[in-house]
Amino acid sequence: MSKDRLTLLIITIIGGLAVVGSYIWGFSAYPDANTTLWGGMPASAIPLYTTNMILAAAGFLFFTGYLLFGVQVGQVIVLKLFNYRLFIGLYLVILVFSTLWMPLSIAAYYQSSTLFLWLVRLALWIISAASLALLGALLTLRPRRKPWVHWAAVVGCIFFCVQTVILDAVTWVMFFSI
Repeated sequence: MSKDRLTLLIITIIGGLAVVGSYIWGFSAYPDANTTLWGGMPASAIPLYTTNMILAAAGFLFFTGYLLFGVQVGQVIVLKLFNYRLFIGLYLVILVFSTLWMPLSIAAYYQSSTLFLWLVRLALWIISAASLALLGALLTLRPRRKPWVHWAAVVGCIFFCVQTVILDAVTWVMFFSI
């Protein structure tokens, strides 16, 4: 396994565990967080939201698998400027700020803190920008060994972007208040 591929794998495992750990901590320490963190989200929207969470997670796993095992790391070119390491940087940004979402949201809500409210919004906007950059990188990635797998990874990333951009950085931000 190449050094870059191993780096992406380690970042994904450690970052994924950190995100899940932040949720476990948040829901354990603040049992009512599972309802309060929805903010003023209409109850009718929550099933759609949670359904897309599952699709986004499945998409994340699929395009991550593609990047880890379906591309030739040393030959990857993105936007004619970048190599495989662009994905490493984007994953790092997405996973670090995703890990911060729960603690920042809890701090904003339970401390009625405008500062933490803006920090959680900023974190979601950074995640959404990195997600869109990831989608752009996947769309322009060359070479493509198995086109159908590549396009399936792109579709998975689209579900991920729907979650991070439309549902989190726009919709959730509109409804969550302190």
